[in-house]
Amino acid sequence: MKKLIRNLFLLGVGTAATAAAVVKKDKIKKEIDELVKKGQLKADEGKEILKVVASDLKEAQKKLNKRVDEEVKKQVKKLGYVSKSVHKKVENKNKKLEVEIAKLKDSQKTVKGKKAVKTVANAKKTVKKAAKKAVKNAKSTAKKATKKAVKTVAPKITTKSVRKKAPAKKKK
Repeated sequence: MKKLIRNLFLLGVGTAATAAAVVKKDKIKKEIDELVKKGQLKADEGKEILKVVASDLKEAQKKLNKRVDEEVKKQVKKLGYVSKSVHKKVENKNKKLEVEIAKLKDSQKTVKGKKAVKTVANAKKTVKKAAKKAVKNAKSTAKKATKKAVKTVAPKITTKSVRKKAPAKKKK
């Protein structure tokens, strides 16, 4: 945060310096005009000096602008913002996906889509019926097996064997 504030301060100083340079250019021009009027400087020389000063100021302004742009980009990236181009790409991809979703929704409304939905529904019904039938068959088979086991095992158990195995009651 301190660095951001520092950079913003430098940006302000740079802007102020640029404004001051423009003001200085105007002052320099007035001074050169005065020197030309007094005869201490030729008009050609004055124009040449002014041209050099203007060129230097433009160059300094370009460097400052480049530095400010770099710093702003760095801070924006550091804060997690995306560039316009990245945002535009994501936005375009989002639009394409929305179009595809709309197409898929429309395909469900078409004959093929309706048939597919109907086929899935019929398949669910068939599976449900088959499951019920399997459960019913399993119950029936279990009942038959139980009856058969009872018929087979029951005659072998006699009342005597049941009495022998039964625990004796305790007397109080």
